[in-house]
Amino acid sequence: MQQAEGAVRLVEEYRGGILENTHDGFIAVVDVDGHLVGSAGNVDAMVFYRSASKPIQALPVLAWGLDKEFGFSDEELAIMASSHRGEPFHVAAVEGILTKIGCREADLCMQPVYPSHAASREAVICQGGPKRRIYHNCSGKHAAMLTMARHLGVPVGEYWRSDHPVQRQILKVISMFTEVPLKEIGIGVDGCGVPVFAVPLRNMALGAMKLACPDRIDDSVFSAAATSLGEIITRLPLYITGTNYICSLVNMDPNLIAKGGARGVYTIGMRKERLGIAFKVRDGSEESWPLLINEIFAQLGYKNEAGHQRMLGLAQPQITNDNDEVVGESRCVFSLGNRE
Repeated sequence: MQQAEGAVRLVEEYRGGILENTHDGFIAVVDVDGHLVGSAGNVDAMVFYRSASKPIQALPVLAWGLDKEFGFSDEELAIMASSHRGEPFHVAAVEGILTKIGCREADLCMQPVYPSHAASREAVICQGGPKRRIYHNCSGKHAAMLTMARHLGVPVGEYWRSDHPVQRQILKVISMFTEVPLKEIGIGVDGCGVPVFAVPLRNMALGAMKLACPDRIDDSVFSAAATSLGEIITRLPLYITGTNYICSLVNMDPNLIAKGGARGVYTIGMRKERLGIAFKVRDGSEESWPLLINEIFAQLGYKNEAGHQRMLGLAQPQITNDNDEVVGESRCVFSLGNRE
């Protein structure tokens, strides 16, 4: 069933046998040559990357040798690619970056917040701690941007502006990975205040494939950087989001490198299969991500029972009420057809 702007029905939610909610969207799967091998909906729909681009945006730090220049630990490099939830080990990693590059927390452009990780937020509040910029889920990405500014010898002030040298460099890396010309990349403002980039969904899948298959990156320096960062993310998945959060759970599978973004965007690279996956839930919801991931893998014939169970731990097909009674179900209703 076609929906607005080429979206198709991805998930249906039933309560008492009656259709209550639907989630429409787009899915693209590309092979190692960039050919579409599976799709649902309009794979050419322009989609904002949101935080799904963070591993790509962090690559200049490694490509330029800034890990050695500033002596970053693997934990600090991982947090640069993260949407962390403000757990103590996340905070320590961001603080470590800022100390090593000689920046202050006040140099981060976002507003102070409390940690989004429930136990960490409660601990801060109970101890009378203030909101902090460093608790923001994007502070690792911003610390990476400040690091690039330090290396380039440009002012750290206004690093968030689209015309800042750091943002111009990041735009070039997005273009390299997605193979979308610079002038054709859409630019908006992300929730954290920095530029956010829009590309066709199939090109987003291409970028995910290259993260999983760095040998497909033409630039040998960035290929080596992607190899190193991928290995770090695989070893330190809890730094990518946090305890019992979806991105960390998906990245526990050493065959995958994954990152989600706000408003329903998700990307996954598959190393052995040499595939890239990107999907967008059109209404911006994230609750159906675990079901979608399991169904996409099932249709691709990919089996990892431990990973399957981790996704079920986040979202069961059965809908329960507050009394733990099963009152309905969620069904994936798409088919990965339309191959090239």
